[in-house]
Amino acid sequence: MLQNLKNLEALDLSSISLTVEENDDRSFHLPQLRGLYLQKCNLFDFPIFLKNQVQLTHLNLAQNHIRGYVPSWLGNNSNLEDLDLSGNPIDFLEPSSAMGNSSFTSLYSVKMHSCNISKFPTFLKGLDGLEYLDLSDNKLEGEIPSWIWRGQLNFVSISHNFLSVLDEFPSNIPLNVFAIYLHGNSIKGSLPSGICNMSYLNVLDVSDNNLSGLIPECLLKHAPLKVLNLKGNQYHQMPFNFTLARNLATLNINGNRLKGKLPRSLVNCKMLEILDLGNNMISDTFPFWLEKLPSLKVLVLRNMFYGEVEIPMTKFVLPSLRIIDLSSNNFTGELSIYFLKSLSAMAMAGENKSLPSLIGEHDDYYHDSVTIVNKGYEMVLVKILTIFVSLDLSNNKFHGNVLEEIGELKSLIVLNLSRNAFDGKIPTSLGELSQLESLDFSHNKFSGTIPPQLTSLTFLEVLNMSYNQLAGQIPLGNQFNTFTNSSYIGNAGLCGTPLSRKCSEDDDVPVAQDESLEGEEAMFDWTFAVAGCGFGLVVGLTIGFTFLADWIIKWVVKQ
Repeated sequence: MLQNLKNLEALDLSSISLTVEENDDRSFHLPQLRGLYLQKCNLFDFPIFLKNQVQLTHLNLAQNHIRGYVPSWLGNNSNLEDLDLSGNPIDFLEPSSAMGNSSFTSLYSVKMHSCNISKFPTFLKGLDGLEYLDLSDNKLEGEIPSWIWRGQLNFVSISHNFLSVLDEFPSNIPLNVFAIYLHGNSIKGSLPSGICNMSYLNVLDVSDNNLSGLIPECLLKHAPLKVLNLKGNQYHQMPFNFTLARNLATLNINGNRLKGKLPRSLVNCKMLEILDLGNNMISDTFPFWLEKLPSLKVLVLRNMFYGEVEIPMTKFVLPSLRIIDLSSNNFTGELSIYFLKSLSAMAMAGENKSLPSLIGEHDDYYHDSVTIVNKGYEMVLVKILTIFVSLDLSNNKFHGNVLEEIGELKSLIVLNLSRNAFDGKIPTSLGELSQLESLDFSHNKFSGTIPPQLTSLTFLEVLNMSYNQLAGQIPLGNQFNTFTNSSYIGNAGLCGTPLSRKCSEDDDVPVAQDESLEGEEAMFDWTFAVAGCGFGLVVGLTIGFTFLADWIIKWVVKQ
């Protein structure tokens, strides 16, 4: 039937399992066909009918089961502009095929990620008009050939391979690259200085390599640069001059060996949204001057910071901050009321939030990520939703009472104050944090009872009150009926379910709910029913699993 559609220009059969019989399709010809999309069609071979579709400009055969060599006749189509073979287990491109001396003259986009190839395809050498190249998630090793870098190239991703050498970029060719992704390789040495000649460069991600030496200062003077991701390398020295980095939105140098102080010139980065300096050896006091960065949404300072978190008593605010990680430092002193009140974005009530969006959407392909501790586990958030709000002050030397004002941070999803020296009673205002999913107060010196108000936290999935000085009966109700002994161990004075120690008359017995209401047990508790639907759902983010849809469902239910 399709053979009769002589004027058909585009055909999309993606995600439909197809059976193509070679004897029947040799004469199949659609003279006007420009775009053919056969992604996820369960194909095992290159359909031979493609040989006749000489007007094709866009061909997508991604995520099938095509093996072996790319046939020579595919390279004879001089009109093809966009070729996507991603996700097919192609061993390598046959050297003797026409793909080695391709007649392609119009091809500007080649996508071959996850193709199992171990050598750079030689047919790419002849593609002077190539603008988009994706060879990520393959088995490429050794040196990146210099002929990859061409004057028309805009986007290149060779991430997650086994590359070890990045030579100097050619100096005789004006490079128009706006995005370079080389993360997840084994590249050693320094970044070539020629990278600063790329006057259009917006995104540079060379994270998780073995780069060392000095971070090129010229990158910080490169006005268009929006994303600089150097995470997981071996840099020792913190860049100093950020005066001209006015468009920088993401700076991620987590997991290096940086020392020294935090450069005050960062205040010039007015567009900065994500500052991740965690897991280094930066030694400084709390950078209260970050208030001059109005767009800052994520701050990770897991290092060797010290002293009290000194906050000016008036007019200090971090208006956009949604994720703050000060864990594993040497901060001391009490938790200042002015610090809590400065977190105005965290105080925004859930019902007033706008629709969730992603932090750091710099182009269609790059998404910022951050490593956090959530629900007791370290995890990488591959995409960060604006509705995910986290405060982590764990593993420091904070002491004193936790103020009732902490209950004003009504957007919190994760609250971690563990491994400090906080004392006094647990604030009853925690019961007002209706969005909370993870609460960790373990390894402190809290005393008194566990407030029964906490049973109103119907989305709470993880509770850790272990190793404190708490006493009295553990409250029951809603999510508290699901927590096990591990949430309470190390508190000799606690009693009641789920512990084996029974409560006596001498124990303080908090009342979990008003037992005077008539017929309460027979009433259908809509709050608890909604919680039942939401229980087990993760925070509002996508972390490389399949959690995002569930979170959105929970968020919609709560509106």
